[in-house]
Amino acid sequence: MISTEQVTALRTLLTGNLDEHRLVIAEMDQTDGWSGYNELITAAFVEAVDRRFGARHTLPDLVEYVAEVRTRFPDPNRGIDPNVAERLIRKALGEGTVRGIDKKALIHTEGVLLVALIIDEQLDGAALDAFLAKARATADSFTG
Repeated sequence: MISTEQVTALRTLLTGNLDEHRLVIAEMDQTDGWSGYNELITAAFVEAVDRRFGARHTLPDLVEYVAEVRTRFPDPNRGIDPNVAERLIRKALGEGTVRGIDKKALIHTEGVLLVALIIDEQLDGAALDAFLAKARATADSFTG
């Protein structure tokens, strides 16, 4: 089951409240509260991708979006690999695979893209809470 603490950790990340995010993450470290957190992030990512691209997307739409997100990170060490990003978005849309991609690269890219997608949506507090509730319910169905 996804915990309230995990939802809080993701919410603080998505709102850019990094000091609070570090505190919640530190609490999760102390309580071994990580079980299910990756599923929560993945559920949120899939939901955000679907909201952004849905059924009416083209490959050039994805390529253009990834290129635009990459411009937000002038430091190449903090950026994302476009191939990994495009494959990850396509996988979230039910196309393709991410087989053969390093797990660390997948986690990093998924996180960066999720933050970018949520920033782009400009959700108010209530809409973000509704988004996170949906992601939590989806992730709970995975961890079950």
